[in-house]
Amino acid sequence: MKSKLKSAAQITQLLVKNGDKRKALGCQRFFKTAPGEYAEGDQFIGITMPILRSLLKETKSGLPVVISIVV
Repeated sequence: MKSKLKSAAQITQLLVKNGDKRKALGCQRFFKTAPGEYAEGDQFIGITMPILRSLLKETKSGLPVVISIVV
C-alpha cells in the first residue's frame, strides 16, 4: 500500500523532484515572466500532466496538490 502524503511541503518536494528544468525554462519564456512582462515573477517547475496524474494517484490526495499548483 502506498503512503499518503499529508503536508504541503512533502507534496511540493515531490512535484519539484519530478519536474523538468528544460520544460520549466520553456514555459518561462512562453508565458513572458521577465521583469515588465505580463507574467513577471511567475515560476514553473516543468511538470507534465501525465506525471502530475500519476503523482495524484500515488499520493491519494488530489486536492492539496491542485491547490499548491494554482497558488
